[in-house]
Amino acid sequence: MLTGKESGGEAPLSFTIFGEYPFVHIQTVVESAKYNSAVIVAEIAEALHLLSTEEIKRRFEQEEFKRSQLYHHLNSNNLITLELLLENFIRLKFFYGHAHENNQAVISLQVSEFGE
Repeated sequence: MLTGKESGGEAPLSFTIFGEYPFVHIQTVVESAKYNSAVIVAEIAEALHLLSTEEIKRRFEQEEFKRSQLYHHLNSNNLITLELLLENFIRLKFFYGHAHENNQAVISLQVSEFGE
């Protein structure tokens, strides 16, 4: 969604959710751990800053997204889903903006289930 493609897309936005670099991890519930260095975080923050909510709406409505099996659980006709998507997009922009302002790296963990 962020890159305007069904999957992949161009850096730095393609690293926003899942990170760029592999990160060694110990916990067994973690399927994947990657990180973005502070340099990549700065690039992501800038790219997100340039991306508007109107552009996200446009990408949400495009045919490639509607055909995508990647987001099969989303109903593109559902206004509530679009509102939640936009709300989370704004939060993501704030998150990366804050991380960039504080010169922080970001670690992304993918888990199959939540622990206790």
